[in-house]
Amino acid sequence: MAINHDDVKLFESQRLSDEEDGGGRPIELSGGEDAAWVSRATVENLLALSRIANKRMTLTLPDLRQYSVIFDRSGSPIEARQILPYAYPGDDDNYSLNIRLLTVELSQ
Repeated sequence: MAINHDDVKLFESQRLSDEEDGGGRPIELSGGEDAAWVSRATVENLLALSRIANKRMTLTLPDLRQYSVIFDRSGSPIEARQILPYAYPGDDDNYSLNIRLLTVELSQ
């Protein structure tokens, strides 16, 4: 599965530089509380993916740079917070999201 800008529809802040050659570099994707909301169903799918050890994925940034990444399981790879706290959230309810990844190798 590829994680790209169109599928996940988030992430105004990308902490990446062209100076790195890839491999083990952390990448944190976050839209904050005001941008880049995703549905609970998307959060559940990402959590399921994060539980697969060494699952390689392709991260494509809006400027079309690509990185081969895995979830950073040294801590919490996925953090999600409800935008409007409901006791019984549905699959369409919105969440803000932080995703922590590690580069495996630079793809482009």
